[in-house]
Formats: sequence, C-alpha cells, structure tokens
Amino acid sequence: MMKCLQFFMLSSFVLLMLFIKPAYSNDNNEWSHDDWTVISYGGLNLIKYVAHGDNIYGHEFGFSKTPNTCSNDNLWIRWSSGDPRVKDLKGTEATFQFDVDGTSFQIQVDLVSSSDLIPPRDDIGNATPSSPQIMTFSNFIPNTNFIKLLETGHVVTIDIVGPKELIQYLDVPSDKFSLEGFIATRLKAKDWCDSHTSIIVDSERITSKSVTSKTGLTPKRKAELDAEWNAKSASKYLLKVKETQDKIIALPEEYIQFAVLAAGGQLNTKMAGWGQDEVDAGNMSQQELIYAMSVAMLKLSELAQAAEMFEASSCHFRESTILTAMASGKSVAPANCRQDVYSTELLSGSMSVANDPEFKSLVQGLINQWSTEVIMLSQAIMKIDLR
Repeated sequence: MMKCLQFFMLSSFVLLMLFIKPAYSNDNNEWSHDDWTVISYGGLNLIKYVAHGDNIYGHEFGFSKTPNTCSNDNLWIRWSSGDPRVKDLKGTEATFQFDVDGTSFQIQVDLVSSSDLIPPRDDIGNATPSSPQIMTFSNFIPNTNFIKLLETGHVVTIDIVGPKELIQYLDVPSDKFSLEGFIATRLKAKDWCDSHTSIIVDSERITSKSVTSKTGLTPKRKAELDAEWNAKSASKYLLKVKETQDKIIALPEEYIQFAVLAAGGQLNTKMAGWGQDEVDAGNMSQQELIYAMSVAMLKLSELAQAAEMFEASSCHFRESTILTAMASGKSVAPANCRQDVYSTELLSGSMSVANDPEFKSLVQGLINQWSTEVIMLSQAIMKIDLR
C-alpha cells in the first residue's frame, strides 16, 4: 500500500510539473520572445529570463539580473524532486553537464534553496504527505564563451551528474531547453534592469531632455532601438546560418568534407576583407573585429561538428576561444591546429574536387551564402556583446 501511495505521489508530481506555470503577483511583469520569457519580481528588484524544459515544463534554465549589477548574468536553474530530503542538501555544489549543439562542458553550481511545491498541510490544518520540492541552483556568473555558445546555439541539453547524494533524489535528471529567444530576452532583461538602476541612482536621468541632433531621440532611446535591431538581426541570421548549414550537410557524402574545408577558406577570405574595410572606415575597432572573428570560428566549429569532423570542430572551437581572449586584451599564442586536423588526402584532393563542375554547381553557392550569413551574424552578436 505504501509503495502504491509513493508511486501515485510521484506520478502526480511529475504530471503537475509537466504542466504547471508559476503564479506571478500583480507586482510582476512578463515579456516573451520565441521560447524565452523575461519576468520581474517585486517591481524590478529581481529580473530573470528563462526557458522551460521540454521534458518537464516546471524546469527552468536561464539567468537573473539585479539593479546595480545589470551586466552580470547570474545562472538560474530550477529543477524538481519528489523527495523532500533534498532540503538537507542546501548549499551543496551540484555538477551540471551542458551540451549546446554538440559542444559539451561541466560546471558546478550551488543549490541555494529548496521549497515546497504545495503546502505541507491542507486548508484545515491537517498534515499531508511531505511535499515535492522545487530546487533553485544559482550563484554562478558565466564567462563570455558560455554566453556566446548560447547566443549561437539552438538547443541546450542539461544533465545533473553529481553529487550522488543529490542524484538519488532526482526523478528526471535530464532536460532540454530551446535557445530560440535567448538573445532578445537577455537584452530586454538588461534594459529593464538598467531602467530600474537609473531610478535608484538618479531619478533625473529618466526625465533627461538631451537629444541627438539628427534623430531627435534621446541617447538612451537610440541605444534601445539599436539593441533591438541587433537582436532581430542576430535572430534572423542565426536561423539562416542553420538552414544553410543543413543544406551543406545534406550534400552527397563525398562532397561534405571538401565543402567544410572550402567554407572555412571562404569565411577567412571574406572576414579579412570585410573586417579590414570596416576598421578602415571607422565602423569597428580592431578589438570588435577580433571578437566578431571569434563568433565566426564558433559557427565554423559547429559546421565541422555537424559534418562529424570532430578534430576540426575542436580546432575551430579552440581558435574561437583564443580570439575571444585576444579581444579582451590578453596575449595568447595562436592555435596553429588546422594543419593537424585536415588530412593530407583531403587537402591534396581539394583542388581537383573544387574544379569538378558538379561540385561547383552544388557547393559554391552554398558556401558563399553560408560565409556571408556567418559574417552578418558575427557582426550582430559583436554589437550586442560589446556595445
């Protein structure tokens, strides 16, 4: 009988978590874009932007912001457990395994709270079975590479893999979260946070009458419109890059690796010419160009990953990491890994394949389109992250 009761409680809990939507008070605001939502609590004292789990709707993955520290994105993960004993693990460091479109890594995040999903007593005060728990993991500020992966990714899979004391209390230790809408809601969360910080620090800034001479817009409003435009551009080109990548991967098998090699060469050539023109025209600093290049290398890594060229994917990911460090002013040695990950056979055969009429017909237009779209995406993300 007790086992049946436990099974019923667990089944009911999982069903409840599948469909439950948090209740927000009248003091809260909410704004959604694609699969992500920005929510403010207590006016604007805490702002979070999150996506919900594919397996369990009540699972949340995202970040939070608080006034005066609006540039920080504090990791926010909410997870379920049918066992109230997880309360005893508050303060424990949990190990999370992340996979963003094939790029995997682990991080340790604090279990900061565990609260009852439903009250432990009924309306007339009678004791009820111990309540299922909603755990919150936070106190982790991600680095630039983490954010960039999310900006250029499509889906993140999250698994809680440790410690074993926590794993034993988890009913569903793995979930997937869409990244469609991440960029737009991150910008909206920062905008809300900055607005509230302005009120706290200096209310006169809200009523400033300073305007730009050409547009008639306040500098703050112009910045908001620029940010919105960059977010829309990034979202548009993110989808376009993925669509073109899928077409490249759908090429005849004998052409795919040559296409990836050619795409990398085309991207380097275009990036160098376009980037130098932008720097010379004063539209972009050298630091911003290097950062845009780091985004482009991340997309090349993703293309190689999709083509199952795993060593090449790892090389380009390393190049992206090094470029990100260089963009922040660090002195880093170059990766110099390409000669080791593209086989001699592939390199020697590339010229003859490139002159193949069928290869030209099927591939050249695609790699030209892909490289152009990657550059446009890289520019939009650079503006979002650095301006």
